[in-house]
Amino acid sequence: EKIYIGSNGGLAGRGKMMKSAIGTALALPLVALTACADAPKVEIVSDTVACREPGRYIGWPSAVCLKDGSVLAVFSGNRLEHCCPSGVVQAVRSTDMGRTWSAPLTIGDTPIDDRDAGVVQLPDGEILVSWFTSVAYLQVPTWKAQEKRGMAELSEYFGRWCVRSRDGGRTWTKPEKMTIKGSTPHGP
Repeated sequence: EKIYIGSNGGLAGRGKMMKSAIGTALALPLVALTACADAPKVEIVSDTVACREPGRYIGWPSAVCLKDGSVLAVFSGNRLEHCCPSGVVQAVRSTDMGRTWSAPLTIGDTPIDDRDAGVVQLPDGEILVSWFTSVAYLQVPTWKAQEKRGMAELSEYFGRWCVRSRDGGRTWTKPEKMTIKGSTPHGP
């Protein structure tokens, strides 16, 4: 799958996951430099690997072209498999339109599975990343047998969460539980 950048500078679509014996990698298309400008069209130049986590599963990326021209991608990383309790929300940044990427930074980590992160930059420049939590891993016998916490304790962490950044994604607030009853998959 390719990421397409619209005329407003926002990215739509998703990256693709590459799975191998050594783990997965988050691959995002490399777009032409004009992609973050107000140009209505974009040229896909090539795909590039934005993050590798050997022995781990990476899922559900979302990316945004920031006002400073950098690209910020968020995803559920550090996963042992599709449904597991170890998923965290991570972010990577590119300042050269996707040719190279920073190391992943964990920006959301509740005691249960954090997944389906989405990202948007608001008109005032603030960056908002949202995601939801899940205990679907309890349907997997091995994970269910290892979970020692009861549903009452786990339910404290069910829901939709967000973090915010006012400095271009260099630092983030602590995760906040949102009170809304719904959200869009892969995005705020």
